[in-house]
Amino acid sequence: GTAICWGSAAYGGDCNGVDFTGVTDVYCCSESCIAWKQSLGEVVCWGSTNFCDGEDQDFTGVTAIYPNYHGYLAVAGSTALWVGNSYFKSTMQSQDLTGVTDCVTGQQSWICENGWTGERFCFGSHCPSSSVDLSIYTEVHTGGGAVYIAMNPTTGTGTCWGSFVCPGVDFTGVTQIVASDTDMLAWSKTLGTGQCVGHFVTADCNGVDFTGVTDVVASCHAFLALRKGAGTAACWGHTDHCGSSATFDFTGTTDIY
Repeated sequence: GTAICWGSAAYGGDCNGVDFTGVTDVYCCSESCIAWKQSLGEVVCWGSTNFCDGEDQDFTGVTAIYPNYHGYLAVAGSTALWVGNSYFKSTMQSQDLTGVTDCVTGQQSWICENGWTGERFCFGSHCPSSSVDLSIYTEVHTGGGAVYIAMNPTTGTGTCWGSFVCPGVDFTGVTQIVASDTDMLAWSKTLGTGQCVGHFVTADCNGVDFTGVTDVVASCHAFLALRKGAGTAACWGHTDHCGSSATFDFTGTTDIY
C-alpha cells in the first residue's frame, strides 16, 4: 500500500500520507493526481486542492476514468462523475454516458463512443461543428494542447479541429498520429510518408525523408524521427528544441521518449 512520488508538491509530486492500499490505478492531470480504489468505490486525490474537487463522491459502479488537463471524468453507467477543476462540474453532470465504452480526452474536451450504437459525441469547449459526424471515422486522436484529429486511414478521410484545421491532408494508410501542443504529423510507417499541419515551424516537414523511419516522437515544439537500423534521426521544429541532435549517433538506440 505504498508509493513514491516526486516533482512539485503543488502539482501532485508529494504523496506522503496517501494510503495506496487497494489502489488499482493512478492518474494525473496538470495539477493533481488521484488513486482509484475500484473495489472500495473511492478515490484519493492529492496536489492542488482546486483540482481535487469532488474526490469525496461515491465511486461505486465506476468502470473507467479518463484524465485530461483539468481533471478526471469517471464513467458509472449513464452517469458522469467529475474530480478536478470545479469549472467543468456542470458540464460533466449534464452528460448522459449510456453505452459509453471509450473516451478520448483533449485539453478541454472529451470525445466518447457509444459501444452499442457506434455513435461518437464530443462535449466540452473544443468540439467540431455539429454538422461533423464523428462516427464515420475509425480513430480519434488528441495532442498536448487543443489539437484534435478524427480520421479513417482506409478511406483517406479526416477532420481536424481546435488550434488548427487540416484541409488537403490525405489520411490514406496513416499508421500513427503524432501531435505536439500546436501541430500534427500524420505518419505512414508502411508507406514511408509524413504530412504536417499546424501553426508553427513544427508544421513544416517538407524535405524530411520518412523512408526507413521506425519511431516518431514529439515535444511541445519539435518532432524527432528515428531510424533505428541506420542509427540516424531527423529533428524539425524550433531549433532550441532540437538542439544538436543532428550530430548525435543514434546507433544502438532502442527507445526514444
